[in-house]
Amino acid sequence: MASVSFKGSEYTLLENESVLDCLLRNGHKLPFACRSGICQSCMLAIEQRAGQGTTEEPPTDGVWQQGLTQSHRQLNYLLPCKSHPVGDIHVREIADSSNQVSATVVDKRWLSDSVIQLMLSAELDYRAGQFVTLWRNARCARSYSLASLPGENELLEFHIRHIAEGEFSSWLANCIHKGDRITLRGAMGTFFYSSPTQQPLVLCAIGTGLAPVLGVLRTALSQGHSGSIDLLVAARYSGDFYLLDELARISDAHENVTIHWLAQSLQGRSASKVRGGKMLKANIYQYCREVFTDTAAYHYYLCGAESFVKKMRKQLFISGVDLPNIKSDAFIAFA
Repeated sequence: MASVSFKGSEYTLLENESVLDCLLRNGHKLPFACRSGICQSCMLAIEQRAGQGTTEEPPTDGVWQQGLTQSHRQLNYLLPCKSHPVGDIHVREIADSSNQVSATVVDKRWLSDSVIQLMLSAELDYRAGQFVTLWRNARCARSYSLASLPGENELLEFHIRHIAEGEFSSWLANCIHKGDRITLRGAMGTFFYSSPTQQPLVLCAIGTGLAPVLGVLRTALSQGHSGSIDLLVAARYSGDFYLLDELARISDAHENVTIHWLAQSLQGRSASKVRGGKMLKANIYQYCREVFTDTAAYHYYLCGAESFVKKMRKQLFISGVDLPNIKSDAFIAFA
């Protein structure tokens, strides 16, 4: 059986167990969030053995550095949540904090009954739509996407769903105030605007997937996008929608932007009461099939729950859309 050496102790991995799960099982309080290699909160480094000038590639299943930057790879960093050794491995914690930034809370307000808008001030190089990892403390971190546009607003904008009893979101809702400091790491990810300016776009968002999609929309408009932009915002109940007025203002100001509000239940609202778009009782999958019949003519940006992103990507691919024309960001739910 393979083993993991960490902080002077050696642990035997169980069958199909990752390095992260092994260390957590043995009492080590490592930070982690997504467990899928996306947030990179759990990142460790390969330990050099005495007398070695370089560190040999660890005997893992080949995805131990998937998604890391070239500089991180050169530093022998690895993602323990993605590492399943087939031989003995030695790892250590990373003391380097070069990718961490201290931010100040400038504003916090409720956009709906369950969504918080968090505005932070920090020096950060990013592209709208990418994600950042926010830290409550050394052991609790969560990743959230950026809705703000660099250069348009000096603040970082996040939309965070509050989950009852959630370790991070409840702390944010109840304990964080204007002027407080938060540590963040980022920005990462490839979900950002990269289409030709004349290309028709379909932007699809469910829940707080609206945040990075809004970042894409803001970027496209700032770069003079001339093709049509259809923004589809879906929810189970119409009462879950937020930023209706702001998106209406964007639609009013740009003739090529149309907002489609799609809810399984309208809860008393009617389409005539929504300025700048349509509010319909509709299923987003069926709506796309019926409204955007020439699917291959568009570039698509999808964001929301992992199940939504996978299903929509499959539907679009089957209908003839080339995968390079589908950009997506799947959210993994954590509290």
